[in-house]
Amino acid sequence: MHGSLGIGSMVSFSFLDERDRPISAINAETGKQVWGGWWYPNLITNQGLDGIANYNSLGTYADGYSYPRTDAPGIRNTMGLATGSFQVKRASAAITLAQSGNTVTASAAFFNSGDVGAEIVWDNATRATITGYTSPTAVTVADSKSVSATPATLWAVQLTTMPGQVETGNSSGGNVGSVTAYASGADLVVEAVIPTVVQLTADRNLTGFRFGPDGNNSAHIVENFRDAGGNPITVSLSTGKKVRVDHLLQMRISGSQAAQTLNFNVYDAANQLISSNPVNVNYKARWPNIAADIILVLNPNYNTAGLSLAGAGETLNSTNWSQINSNVNLGTYTPGQFKRTKTVTVSEANGNGTWIGWAFERQAGSIGNFPGVRCVLNSGNFTKNNTQQMSFDLELSWGREYL
Repeated sequence: MHGSLGIGSMVSFSFLDERDRPISAINAETGKQVWGGWWYPNLITNQGLDGIANYNSLGTYADGYSYPRTDAPGIRNTMGLATGSFQVKRASAAITLAQSGNTVTASAAFFNSGDVGAEIVWDNATRATITGYTSPTAVTVADSKSVSATPATLWAVQLTTMPGQVETGNSSGGNVGSVTAYASGADLVVEAVIPTVVQLTADRNLTGFRFGPDGNNSAHIVENFRDAGGNPITVSLSTGKKVRVDHLLQMRISGSQAAQTLNFNVYDAANQLISSNPVNVNYKARWPNIAADIILVLNPNYNTAGLSLAGAGETLNSTNWSQINSNVNLGTYTPGQFKRTKTVTVSEANGNGTWIGWAFERQAGSIGNFPGVRCVLNSGNFTKNNTQQMSFDLELSWGREYL
């Protein structure tokens, strides 16, 4: 069965003096004061999406608190500041882009050779990844389709470093992050905000900032400083002053029920396949009491999750499922795939009986009513005895959302 996460990101910046009092910077182009404080979308790069599989970027479970931790090492662990020239996104504005087959054509000069690997996002949310540069008005893209000539935005998802990094730091400035969770239609939205403060070691004309797991300029999350209208700006700030960036990581989980045909595979003691029987199932993610710790089940770098089994009469939403002792292993992650499999295994001594469903769930809270991903057979049942092991796979996938 399958669990998915939509990952989005927003930022808000501000400036502080040596005593942490709010101050303004200066817009280097206009000479006007810049206070910041507005929120705007920013970019999670492909490297950042890979990082979700390599770091506990979505949080871990600690000290008995049921939430994704905001201080866990991950793609937001260190912030860098830059003076280099770069653009995270470029809107086509009056220029329209049209796709036919694997070619995207612009109505006027728009592309350059550095755009290979970037993602085109049309105003109707259709996307295409650039695989080759032909000319200022033509590029090749990965997937063949037809898109009518409309405006679009080019996002530099291929960035791996931030040009001109000059400062780094990972202090919260004594500020505390926050986590909120709320229902949005059939979905659960979890938002984790962390503040990061960097003090300047010299006078700087700053163009942007990035977040990554360390100080080595890994651009997992990257963005330009922008004015309230969303335009890139350069901000001037003197030595000793501080830049604070509040970063919001949004995780959206679909709670819609889905149907799927799965194979029940039976293996012998030498792990050789004996038989494979297709079964029809329904599955869904669920979160009793808006529980944000479902993120722990769907976190592709976190192997703490448990198995529950459903006996006769149970449903996807019933509260009497049985918690089973089990082990969870993470499958190998291939960079650029943005998906990973968790496998839960039950030994011969556990989980014996006749069942109609199984679930990857966070083992905490009310017995049989955990947040997680559940699956039930449309009909029939399955039986496990004390001579058998049993395992289930949960394929996790995640992707970028432009907020």
